[in-house]
Parts: sequence; structure tokens; C-alpha cells
Amino acid sequence: MAPARLMVSTTVNARRSAVYAALTDHEALAGWFAERVETQPDAGCVRTDGSFTPRWASGALRTIDAQPGRRLALCWEAGAGSPVEIELVSVPTGRTGVRFVQWSPPGGGPDDPSALDFWCLAAGNLANHLEGRPVVRHDFARPRRGTARAEATLAVPARRVYAALTVPAELDRWIAATAVVSPRVGGRYDFGWGDDLGPRSIVDLEPSRSLAYTWRERGHRDSVVRWTLRPCGRGTTVRVQHDLGGRPADRHQIGWENFLIDLQRMLASGKDWQRSVWQDEPVR
Repeated sequence: MAPARLMVSTTVNARRSAVYAALTDHEALAGWFAERVETQPDAGCVRTDGSFTPRWASGALRTIDAQPGRRLALCWEAGAGSPVEIELVSVPTGRTGVRFVQWSPPGGGPDDPSALDFWCLAAGNLANHLEGRPVVRHDFARPRRGTARAEATLAVPARRVYAALTVPAELDRWIAATAVVSPRVGGRYDFGWGDDLGPRSIVDLEPSRSLAYTWRERGHRDSVVRWTLRPCGRGTTVRVQHDLGGRPADRHQIGWENFLIDLQRMLASGKDWQRSVWQDEPVR
């Protein structure tokens, strides 16, 4: 059952005016949100299209309410009238808090990317766009099966990325709840998400080069997640691959893309990093 409301909040290292421009300028939107964005002044809307948005987030996008620098309310015709509200709030040191809220978001199958997955990706890519990092695109037109794979180049050395993957206090900053790590083959690797979800034990590791661990999901055999780190100039190319044994991989794909964005943002922001907050509220 689809939730009655979903919410994603993040903090962007840019002023409200710049964030609002990125949300309303069609050329900027094409840089982080949709593959193609076309202004249609006669219809009073913009049109989003292409493979980087789900079907319900493509087509005519109408503005319901606009308060420059503060708030936008939008609705896609294809989204069955499901409105989206975006609120901007100034926070210290010139940053902006951004909150996306979608009412009665469209549902999908259990293996499909959810509306919440999509808005988490949009929030992370908005931050990457404004903070000068490459965005991570998800191709909604390409079905995946068997393997989820995401890759990005991070502007930090491999040892820092490896620490973010293996030091519990660092894992708790971007992916884990209460991480436990025994850094050896066969050692415990746990995000503290509960007994039926997430990593369990390390199957391979090479400091500053690779890490692999088993992954548990209710109703499925354990699978394997592998991180590979390669030096790239002064930075590191990071790849995460989740082998799912022939299962549909679309939902896992966008999930790992979101986690990779959070890792990227956390390492770039240092002590200023604030983890995104999300929630969905069920129909009552």
C-alpha cells in the first residue's frame, strides 16, 4: 500500500536564492533532475521527459504555488494529481535546508523504485549539482536483473573512503544505525538495522582497495555486496556491486545509488555533513 505522505529533508551548501533557481530554471533542472526539461509558457508549465524520471514524474509539471526563495508547490499531470511541496529554510553558515513532501505518492510493485527512493535521489543530486559534484543518474527506462551496480569518483584518497566503509563511527554518519565491524574475513559487519535486513559478515577485504560482505533480506538467500576502490588522480573511483542471483535489481540499484551519494556528500562535507532525513506515513 502506498503511503499517504512522504518527506525527504536535506541540507545543501548553497543559499536559498541559488537553491530556488535550481528548482525553477529549466536548464538547471536538466542538470540534476530530468533528462529533458522544456518550458511551455502557453500551457503555464514545464515538461519533464526522458529516462531519468519515473513515468509519474514525466510530462506537464504545473506550479500550484510559488514563493520565491521559500516555497514551491507542484503537480505532474501524469502523477494522478499527487502534489509535491518543496520548502526552503536558511540554516547557519550560508546553507539551506530543503524539504520535499509528496502527498498520496504513486505506488508500484515490490521490486520497483518507490517515490521515496526517487525523492531521496533527487535531494542528493540537487546538493551535488549546487556543490559542484557530478550527479548520479538512475535510468528508469532500463530494467535490471541479477546485479545492482553504482559508481562515482570521489575527491578524497582511497584510505578515507575505506575508513568510511569500515570504521563504525564513520558508517553511523551516512548509512548505519549502530554499526559493528570486525575487520577480518569472517568478521561481523552489521549496520544495526535489525535481524532481517542488511550486512552480516565480511567475506573479503583488502585495506584501501576492496571490501565484500554478505547481505540478508527476509524471504531471500543471502547475497553479496562488494565495494572496489581505485585511485583516480587525487581522488578515488568507488564502485559498489550487489549480486542478487537473478532477482529483479531495480529497487536495489536506486538504493545503492542513494547510499553512494550519501557517502560522496559526507566525505566532501566533513564536519558540516548532516545526514538526510526521510519518512513515509501510511494511509490510516
